[in-house]
Amino acid sequence: DLFIDNRATGWERIGRELLTTVISPIRGLNRLVTGKAWQRSYTKGRAFRSVPINLLVSTGPRHINLFSAAGAQAGQGNSKQSATGMHISLRLDYGNPFNDDYYSPYEWFQMRMGLDVLSSQPFISQMNAVGAIWGKQIWNKGPRSLAAGIFQHFDYYDSGVIDDNPRSVNPYRLSEAAAVGGGLIYYKRNTPDNPTDIYATLYLNGIALGASISDYLQLDMRDYNLGSGYSTKLYSGITYKERWAFLLDLENYHLFTWKGYDPDYAWTEEEWLSSNVQGEKSRARLTIFSTTLAYVSKQRWNIALSSRFFSRHTIYASAPDVNNSTFDLRLTFGWRL
Repeated sequence: DLFIDNRATGWERIGRELLTTVISPIRGLNRLVTGKAWQRSYTKGRAFRSVPINLLVSTGPRHINLFSAAGAQAGQGNSKQSATGMHISLRLDYGNPFNDDYYSPYEWFQMRMGLDVLSSQPFISQMNAVGAIWGKQIWNKGPRSLAAGIFQHFDYYDSGVIDDNPRSVNPYRLSEAAAVGGGLIYYKRNTPDNPTDIYATLYLNGIALGASISDYLQLDMRDYNLGSGYSTKLYSGITYKERWAFLLDLENYHLFTWKGYDPDYAWTEEEWLSSNVQGEKSRARLTIFSTTLAYVSKQRWNIALSSRFFSRHTIYASAPDVNNSTFDLRLTFGWRL
């Protein structure tokens, strides 16, 4: 809806209609069939008076450091490496969970993405999405509100080896591809007597399909184990006078690879490709703890300093366990659109 403007003409109008069609093909087709795609009017012709979208784009240096202790059978040992590069963060918020007593599927959702350039790290290092399937505001008293709902989640974290050291260990790679669970969202808005905003969000999810990096399985392009499990997430923050913000987040993912291969059998590549196994029988846990201090200006730009601690612990049924601890530091300058 943001791209539609029936007042525009020429190449600007063509570009707007193309973007509208890419984002919403059915709406673009309807505008072509009805002729609205080229009709000019004195109004924008949008369906919504205001679109509830909040987009934040940030960039700045990222430093990642690794401390690891891995299984001897993998040919790995204690190692210390670090890497520095440029990081780009994208965040999109759509809707407000406190605008209505009830909200329909995906009336509220959030998306985050982390990109690394000029670095040894993967280009896409992070992807997160959470959307409300069903929700309800269950409590409201003055400036305080509490909402509960059922939410769908997608999460992906990836960190490549930090250097070319043959003893380097891949710190973490985990995907929560299909997950759903319950959640609570609390928000306390500022008042003339109290200039602080406080929010807290709690999620508990069941993971139907997920994957975690394997330290021993190397088959063609595959180095991960499939599995299912659960995750818990706690996000909290406080903002003073809508300028200074302090955020505290905790995420925990626990994946179980139930159906593993027989390590005593001499597998051929053909058998591997057609075998009905999830990978190496194991239990993988990834815990992420992060803190952020940010300043937001009246002109919509912001500067933030954040630190994250990653801890991976994988227990294998037929191989030595692997433990990794990783932390990164990020200094970003952002703009809110």
